[in-house]
Amino acid sequence: MANRKTSLGCLFWLALILLVIVIILANIKTANEIIKKTGFRETISELFKGKTKEKNEESPETEEPKQTLEPGDNLDDNNQDNTNQIHEQNQNKEPEETEEPEPSATPESEQENTRKRLRKALIYFIKVDEEGVIHLKGFERAVYYNDSPLTETLVTLLKGPQSKEINLEYYSMIPENTHINNIYVKNQIAYIDFNDSFRFNPLGREGLKAQLNQIVYTATEFSTVSKVQILIDGAKVNYLGPEGLFIGEPLSRASLIASEWGKQ
Repeated sequence: MANRKTSLGCLFWLALILLVIVIILANIKTANEIIKKTGFRETISELFKGKTKEKNEESPETEEPKQTLEPGDNLDDNNQDNTNQIHEQNQNKEPEETEEPEPSATPESEQENTRKRLRKALIYFIKVDEEGVIHLKGFERAVYYNDSPLTETLVTLLKGPQSKEINLEYYSMIPENTHINNIYVKNQIAYIDFNDSFRFNPLGREGLKAQLNQIVYTATEFSTVSKVQILIDGAKVNYLGPEGLFIGEPLSRASLIASEWGKQ
């Protein structure tokens, strides 16, 4: 009797399960249409993707740190092989030829001077004795030039005395910042164009006389020059400085001596 009741109960549950399956199968089509219309599947998909993205941001993947060698560590076989290959290549490689750096070139360097002509010139400097008398003396210099020995000689004069001349108490009275704009020679007259700094001497009239002596005597050492015409920024001026030292005509050694400016 008990076995019969159990069999009936099992049959009842089987029948119920079959009924549910039939109902589900009958309504699958309707359920799919409802899911499609409501966008339920897309919503779930987007929600799942969002959670996955948040998870990835919270725990980003990190690169494995490069392996570093501590003192005493051994290279692995591959690295050891690569190192041996590089070492062998370096041994077999012929050393590259390197050029030694050239010495820096300066206007007075022998390397540059060998390309120029040489002239022995007299450069004149000034000495003032204890009584205030001005003495003018020429010192021999080696002047290197390309085309114009007169220009290079006067540029050398503007550079001032060397130590050997300073030791003898000879100096230049030409004002600092004086430079030559241009030089040309015509009919044995050297036209020397200075910048405006040449017009003013901090030592006054005597300083102006001394600088004129230095220029005229140095320039007239050349056989092609007998007189010097001073120009200032390309123009002829009559006087130097507020003291009114006349330079409106070409100056010679004789004219300097006649004016009591000349060589002592």
